Amino acid sequence: MDKQIENQVQKVKNLLLEEPLVKEYLSLKEQLKNDTYIKELNEKINNAKKNMVKNSSDKVLFEQYKAEYESLENEYNNYPLIVNYNSTSEELGDILVKIKEILE
Repeated sequence: MDKQIENQVQKVKNLLLEEPLVKEYLSLKEQLKNDTYIKELNEKINNAKKNMVKNSSDKVLFEQYKAEYESLENEYNNYPLIVNYNSTSEELGDILVKIKEILE
């Protein structure tokens, strides 16, 4: 890559990293990575999925694990940190799409 272009790309990257939305996104991402509740919840969701597959031939057990999975998934999707992360991620995605369109 041309050194001048590389310098310009680095400037854009640095400007983006200073944007409040980007800072918030990166902060939320780090918080999620370190959140023990989310880690435990993800583990429970994965176990419920595995149990659904293992018991797919037993309708009663399958429905029981499906209900557990749906409940855990709902809990995950409504956890405030996840809600904020998803919202921020969506906003940031929109901005990045606009930047991409400008550059094309």
